[in-house]
Amino acid sequence: MLDSTSNIDSPVNSGSGEFLMNLAIGTPPESFAAIMDTGSDLIWTQCKPCTQCFSQPNPIYNPQDSSSFSQLPCSSQLCQALPSSTCSNGCQYSYSYGDGSSTQGYMGSETFTFESASVPIIGFGCGENNSGFGGSNGAGLVGMGRGPLSLPSQVNANKFSYCMSSVGSTATSTLQIGSLSAPSGGSTVTTPLIQNPQIPTFSDLGLSDISVGGSPLGIPQGTFALNSDGSGGLIIDSGTTITYLINSAYSMMSRCLPGTISLKVSQGVVCLAMAGALDMSIYGNIQQQNFEILYDLSNNVLSFTPTQCSSSS
Repeated sequence: MLDSTSNIDSPVNSGSGEFLMNLAIGTPPESFAAIMDTGSDLIWTQCKPCTQCFSQPNPIYNPQDSSSFSQLPCSSQLCQALPSSTCSNGCQYSYSYGDGSSTQGYMGSETFTFESASVPIIGFGCGENNSGFGGSNGAGLVGMGRGPLSLPSQVNANKFSYCMSSVGSTATSTLQIGSLSAPSGGSTVTTPLIQNPQIPTFSDLGLSDISVGGSPLGIPQGTFALNSDGSGGLIIDSGTTITYLINSAYSMMSRCLPGTISLKVSQGVVCLAMAGALDMSIYGNIQQQNFEILYDLSNNVLSFTPTQCSSSS
């Protein structure tokens, strides 16, 4: 848990459509990279022995080599917070993502070391059967959502911020967790951060309209409304690459673009880094690049500050 004057800092680098944070696990610490994901909660990394593990740049973590590892019992609060778990030789978990990827294994507790601090007794998933992550160059994922399993929740952080450089850039930027996180200046814009009542992991932005070339599209009121059953809305998700807009709004925007802004066309294909969606809209990481984005969880406010993230580390 962080005190009122402490921060966690972690370097962040562009991956293959996702952004990877650098950290270490265990005693002695073993370094690895993990996807930074505001759209999920579970912290996990691949563990030996593996039933199905994908290739990763660093050696796979072996809990038997760490003096600070312990397995979480089924009675633990974090085990109870899992969306799917069983009790067999400790707390066993199964966790799936919207793109069909998944991880299965058992829950443990470990010391995690970041650039600025080491934090003991962090609950995490020891993934023994993992699929759909092979192209990420990471060894797992760090959930940054608003549920109890996420890293901000486990360290009791009331703020965190990140700055993501452009896709393909080799520059390093920074994730900062703790009360000292603050915009670095510039033209900061804020918006309410709304927690989904049925899916507490998700943070909704309350989008009302979209402007193209400075002109509002006039999207009908309620198009992006967050419904009482948890459907609809627009969530912000650092772990999703492109932005998905509910189909009616996407159609309005795509019809307006060609005559308003200059689009790059390659072999007859136009790349918007956006697509239509049937239900929930997602604000993906391409549209978040080169903004310092601050989550004020205590006051439920999100701040965007235009920043050259490649020079913010």
